[in-house]
Amino acid sequence: MTRITLLHEHTREFIVGDASSRPGALLLGAPGRYPLSGHIRLTLDRGQSTIHIAAAVDMGSDPVDAWHTTGELFQVLLQLDGRTRFDLLRNAWASLSSLDPSSLGPSRGDDVALLMVARDSHGYTVAASGLEDLYRVEDGQLERFLPRAHPVFETAGIPSEPPKVLNPPDDVGPLLGVPRAAAMPLPRQGWESAFGLRGDQIQVVPGFSPHTRRASAEPGSGASGELEPATPQSSPDTICSGPLGRSLLEGDLDRLEPRRDLPFLFRFVASAGRRGWNLGPFFKALARKDPLALVELTTGPRAPGGASAVRGALCVLDDLEAQLGPSGLYRRLIVLDAGTSLQVLDAAASRHPAAGWMIPLGHLASETPPGLVHLLRASSRPVFGRVCHDHAMAGHAEALVTAASRLGRAEPVASLLSAGAVSMALQAAAGALGANPACPVVPMVAASWGPEPDLFFLALVPLLRSRSAAQALMEQGPRLPRTTALLAVTIPGMRDVEAS
Repeated sequence: MTRITLLHEHTREFIVGDASSRPGALLLGAPGRYPLSGHIRLTLDRGQSTIHIAAAVDMGSDPVDAWHTTGELFQVLLQLDGRTRFDLLRNAWASLSSLDPSSLGPSRGDDVALLMVARDSHGYTVAASGLEDLYRVEDGQLERFLPRAHPVFETAGIPSEPPKVLNPPDDVGPLLGVPRAAAMPLPRQGWESAFGLRGDQIQVVPGFSPHTRRASAEPGSGASGELEPATPQSSPDTICSGPLGRSLLEGDLDRLEPRRDLPFLFRFVASAGRRGWNLGPFFKALARKDPLALVELTTGPRAPGGASAVRGALCVLDDLEAQLGPSGLYRRLIVLDAGTSLQVLDAAASRHPAAGWMIPLGHLASETPPGLVHLLRASSRPVFGRVCHDHAMAGHAEALVTAASRLGRAEPVASLLSAGAVSMALQAAAGALGANPACPVVPMVAASWGPEPDLFFLALVPLLRSRSAAQALMEQGPRLPRTTALLAVTIPGMRDVEAS
């Protein structure tokens, strides 16, 4: 039985239908963030005969594209019937060969991987295509089931005639195929997730809610973090209020030799910072006249720091990055003033959304939750999926849940599942569907969680906040059979709720 445990104020459990038996056929995923993209798996019990099918096509492609590519394949296989195991296999090959090759992705079905295990009262039969190896499970470990030279591995794509089959003498348990296109080392430990095999129980634990407002640092708030300059200060009014100070603030450096006058300039920047004056024009002019002096005043070991100086430095990022490199620059600016750290973080995320050094930068900036600024800035870039994955691996689950709920995007959900954060992935999925019912959560979950995502979505149903989100799941139809059965009795009592 499938057991869903909800751990909220009071522990509740509910059981939904009969879980399908342990799959008899599985395929290894491919490397990458979406290892099971393009995979389908189903078990068909036809009374006197049963067939387990694992198939993959267009592996490694975009999860949404692969989901649509496998849709027709899934529907064809779902209609299979036959009194004997041989009837089922014969009908399977006939149905597959009738498919339009153009419906099977760019390779037109040449990259199809297929493993079928059929049984009836008289025995078992194994058929395959597009595989390079086959394993069985013995005492929890994978063991090679057939030598690689076996004829069952000769077939590729969808053959026009039924290929050679294998008739093992007894039940060998689940068989695990390695597609020729997988290109992933076979895992010896923890192999279940690599083949998309999940248990039949899931716990939904209380966690961060993106709808609960939390205290967070805002640009310009908190301590200034201003550092005392090494050069003694004197007569700040004279430095900033005199004719020279006013001309410097306007960007007029004609009367200045920056290297010679550095001690004076340190005092000038510190004094202007205490007054909250705009140093942007001064730093822009200095960047043109003496870039090295600019680096000393903004990020060097004697840099005064403070909010005004850091905001001024944000006006000359091109020049500073050219001298220092971006990673060290933004770390230094965050250290120089805590109150502007989120502004610095936002600038870094806008300019370098794909940079790996952005992942830990939120912790340095005391961002709450860490990673959110980077995720929001990266959301309009092609690197968003990878950025989500990197933050998930760094443990930034709260930021991913919030991003999914604000953006209505499914990439954070898939990334959390890849990191094993199932409960947070459920919250992210509920938030994403609530913000955007058309969000392709189902394809993304299938690509990262496994080709039978019904269990995940059964656990998701109690977390849905709107009727439209539930109806969007309902439209997935036969690929989520138990979820749609639960939704059929749940939706009539739901209403759309605005996110608070």
